Parts: sequence; structure tokens; C-alpha cells
Amino acid sequence: MLRRGLGTIVVLAGMLATAALGFWLGRQWSGSRTQPGPTPFPQPQKTESRPRLPTPTSTASPTPTKVTTPLAPALETPFSWEVFPRQGLLLFGVREGPDPRLFAYHPQKLPWVRLMRDTVRTPALDPSGRWVALSLKRETWRLALLDLATGNLHPLAPMGLYEAGPTWSPDGQWLAYEALVDGNLDVWIRPSRPDAGPQEAIRLTHATAPDFAPAWSPQGRVMAFVSWRTGSPQVFVVNLDAADTALQVSREEAGNSGTPAWSPDGRYLAWSQERDGIRRVWVWDATQPEKAPVPLGEGAWPRWRPDGRGLWVVVPRPEGDYLSQYTFPDAALALPLLPLPGAVEGFTAGYSALPQPLPPALAGAARMTPTPLWSAQVQPVEGLAPDQVLLVRVPNVEAEYPYLSDAVDEAFATLRELVQARLGWDPLARATLYLPPTWGNPLPQDDPWMSTGRAFALPMEELLEGRMAVVREAYPEATYWRVYLRAHRQDGSQGRPLTQGVWDFVQGRESPPPSGFWVDFTALAQALGWERLPAQPSWPHYYPAARFHVFVHRSGLTWVEAFRAVHTGTGTPTPLWPTPTPTLTPTATLPPTLTSTAPAEGDAP
Repeated sequence: MLRRGLGTIVVLAGMLATAALGFWLGRQWSGSRTQPGPTPFPQPQKTESRPRLPTPTSTASPTPTKVTTPLAPALETPFSWEVFPRQGLLLFGVREGPDPRLFAYHPQKLPWVRLMRDTVRTPALDPSGRWVALSLKRETWRLALLDLATGNLHPLAPMGLYEAGPTWSPDGQWLAYEALVDGNLDVWIRPSRPDAGPQEAIRLTHATAPDFAPAWSPQGRVMAFVSWRTGSPQVFVVNLDAADTALQVSREEAGNSGTPAWSPDGRYLAWSQERDGIRRVWVWDATQPEKAPVPLGEGAWPRWRPDGRGLWVVVPRPEGDYLSQYTFPDAALALPLLPLPGAVEGFTAGYSALPQPLPPALAGAARMTPTPLWSAQVQPVEGLAPDQVLLVRVPNVEAEYPYLSDAVDEAFATLRELVQARLGWDPLARATLYLPPTWGNPLPQDDPWMSTGRAFALPMEELLEGRMAVVREAYPEATYWRVYLRAHRQDGSQGRPLTQGVWDFVQGRESPPPSGFWVDFTALAQALGWERLPAQPSWPHYYPAARFHVFVHRSGLTWVEAFRAVHTGTGTPTPLWPTPTPTLTPTATLPPTLTSTAPAEGDAP
């Protein structure tokens, strides 16, 4: 009897402590604090009342729960959780060629393994370690569940024109995600069952500005997300029991925010912010919400280790993305920069493993060898030096000098076909191609790649006419740009919504993302070997110095080597330059008269 009485007292004490903590947090987030002095964060924002949000059936514990049940008991070799005992398995959405695909990886335990042929992004591992929620491109971007035990893919019923960024409830019964519905990008919640219908989805955010990138706390009743509601992307936290109130936890003076992630015990929230060309990870203590977040170190896409003792981060650089890790809370660098095979479009870490042998569906994707997108077909010409090539004519373009180097004209033609399929119109029909050295080139002259036959410039008219959006990507050493082009079809079948701010060259500042669906032209160009150029230091004052619309196919050559390859010693073009220049009759047309083409399989954003 004494033991039973003591047990009852312990349980009641635990329940009272939990209730007191929940009541205290609720008061903090509801804006009803009575302490004197200014609050370090903006006051919570009220929105209209909304339906009761789901309540997960599990409760959080201060340490992660390690699942020991094999994911696939029927397999001859069951899962072994000890393969990744503390740091967790990493699952990446990373670009392979023009499309992002799902890869598994661990720096010490597992080489890069492709798990899907499909075009996917923003994977999220469920609490059990068996299921991966991700954004799958079929007719539109929609949510799907991948069963790691069997390799089976279960697309979920689409509830909007675009769905991405899933995050799991602690009990695995619900998914929160970003969705474009009725022209607004908001955070929604839906059951994780594959048979759930659109009527079962619940809208969490109601701001007219974009809300996206949700992160569900292991505490169960707390959600973090990114919103443009204050004029720049910042991190907000909402208590699901008081969903009409949101607390901003990131500070605008630290820069644009993104990709929040909770620690396994739900106490800490990490996210990335960019300022002065440096992306830093910040950490906020939810048990002390009045305290300001603190910087951890350089990086983006923070993801906690399952044991809570560190964070994986992606470190963007102009030449590509790198993986690193910090310990926590001492913020020591635990892993040197490891180059990633492509640009990251989401990743997740958690207790999980891959079955051995892999299921047929996963094994087939792992064995797949990507086919080269193009190959150079250089025409041999008698009389040319071994390192020289012809300038060949590019058909059906409006350029004054419609020529490119014979070494890269196939790369240009392939890019043009790819962009037309993904975009629904042909922006390269009006691109500027080769420019003779004696031509009055308005582009900055200290890096005149346009005279090598290995560069092109997108038409500036697309920016003025609203079909181009330019995102500034600042780094400590230079400023680069990412070019997006507006999709011809705005039904979700081409491109995806923008969440980044776009640069307004007239006002000289960043503006909120435009509405609609956009295609990442820079990513498609880079998949074919076309590199972007850094802006010159004078770009804030001299518009052409930004060079956001110029792309170069260096192929490892310096400018001098590329120039000499298509010019004789006197600086004139290679001997078989066609003379006189024929009068061009362009056959390419532009919207709105263009008949859109069907998107290719696995349309990239």
C-alpha cells in the first residue's frame, strides 16, 4: 500500500508539473505577460478563429525514444538501428542533373545511395524511422510517403496546386506542410493516412503573406514556420491550442530566416539567417522565450542529430553546397566541410536504417546510371590549330550574331529544349550570343566572355515585362544571382511558387516574392554546364555590372584560352565564319501566342 501511495503521488506530481509548464508556455505565447519592461519580440498577431487542431496521441519525453522494432520483420535481414546509433541516417533531396532526387548518406557509415528515380524534394523522416514524407513531382508537386522497408511509394491525395515541406506530428498520425490553395501559400495539417481526403485538411495559417517551412515540435502542441507577414521572411511559433496567436522568435536585424528545426526534446528551435553574405544558424530556448536567440555558427538547413548533441548543417558556397556538423551546446565544429554532389533541396536526420539487401524498388534506383544530357560534336576542319574550333550558326534565334563555339552549341541546344519543356516558352530565342571583339559591347569589358562563343545573355526585356525574377545570393567574396522565369501554365504543372525575396533593381532593394509558378533557370543551366558570373563590385551603381543574365560554359578554360580557340592571331574569327551574315527570319514565338509544350517527366522546380 505504501508503494502504491508513493507511486500515485509521483504520477500526480508529474501531471501537475506538466500542466503548470503548459499553462506557463500558453501565457507566454498568448501575449498576456505582466512583467515590466519591453518585450524583445514583436507582439503576437491575431487572426480569425479556426477549427480545433489535431491532438497527437503520444506525449513528449526529454530524450529521444529509440525504436527497436525492425521496420520489416519479414525481410531475411532486418533493420539494424545500431548502424547509426547517435548521429542518425541522413536523407537528402539533392539535385542530380536538372532534377532533385532522394539520396541516403552518412559521412562515416554510408556512401551516397540513390533511393528514388522520381523527382522529389523536402524529405522528412517519421518518428518511427520507417516512413519518409516528401514532395513528389507528378502532374503537380504533391505529398507522398516512401516506405523504407519495402520501397513502396504512396502518393497522397493532392489538396492544392503545390505541396511541399512536410513535417510529422510526434505520434506520426498527422503531417503539417506548405500548400498553395486559392493563390495563398499557407501551412496546412492533414492526416498522414494515404486514403485521407481533401476535406480532412486543416488550414493553420491565414496571413495573406506566404507562410511555409513548418516544423512540428516533439512537444506535440507547438509549431514553428516561416512567414513574410512582417515584410521579410522570419520564424514564428504558434501554440496549437491558441492557433490565432503567433510569436515571432527570429530577429529581423539578423537577416532573412528559413528552415526551422526542433531539437529532439522540443526545448530548442534552430533556424538559419543570412546577413552580409553569411548564413548563420541561430538557436532559441523555448523554455525561456523572453531571451533572444543566439548564433551557433555558419550554415543553413539545420537538422538536429537524434541524440540532441549536435546539428547537421549545409554550408552554401558559390561553387556548391557542403555538409558540416556542430556539437551542442558548445558549438564546436565536429565535421570539416564535405562537398555535396548537388544543390540541397531539403534533408532530414533521424533514427533509421536501410534494409539489406535493398528492396527491388530502392535497389533499382541505387543502380541507375544517369545518362549524360549532352555531348559535344566538334567538326574537324583542315587548317585549324588543334586547340581551335569553329564558330557555328545557331538556328531560329534573333541574335545579331547567331553564333556559338562548336564546342558548346550542343549544350545550348539541349538547354533550350529542356527550358522549353519545363517553362512552356522559349526565352533563349531572344538571347544575345557571340559578340565580336570590335563590337560596342555594353557589358563590362574586364571579363568579355561574350566574345568567346561560350556565353549567352538572357534578354533583359523578360525582367521588364515581368517574366523574369532575380534572387540575390550574397556570399562574403561576391554577389551571385539566381534567375527564375515565369511558367507559361500557372496550374501547378510547371515550376513552383517562390519563397525567396526578389531583387528590385529600380528600388535597389529586396521585394517579397511574386505570386505564381516559376522555373529555376539557373539550376537548369548549371545542369548543362552553364555557369553564372559573379556581379562586379560596381553593380549597386552600374546596372550592367550585375551580370545576372550572363551564363558561361568555361569547360575548364580561361578567358584567354577560350578567346584564342575561336579567333586567329589577328583577332578575327576562325576562317569558316559565314560571310556575309544572312538575314535571319526568326521562327520562335513568345507568350501569349506561344502554344505551350507538355512538361517533361519529372518537371523540376
